[in-house]
Amino acid sequence: MRIEYDRQADAIYVNVNDGEHARTVEVAPIEIYVDVDAEGRTLGVEFLSFATFARYIEVHGGLNFPECFTGPESLVPA
Repeated sequence: MRIEYDRQADAIYVNVNDGEHARTVEVAPIEIYVDVDAEGRTLGVEFLSFATFARYIEVHGGLNFPECFTGPESLVPA
């Protein structure tokens, strides 16, 4: 896992797996974008602000991302 921070945009990108990007899925309402490959494996997750990143860690108890992204509900706590 590799984390990149863009200070100018205040955005954070977490690289989860290597692979060929197939599509990006917006996860509303938490302002997260998930990059996946053709098989649905999670490649990376972009947080549009540090506050969103910190809130995700607090709610999920860390940077826990599903191996396979099955839809926005897999990142939104019940």
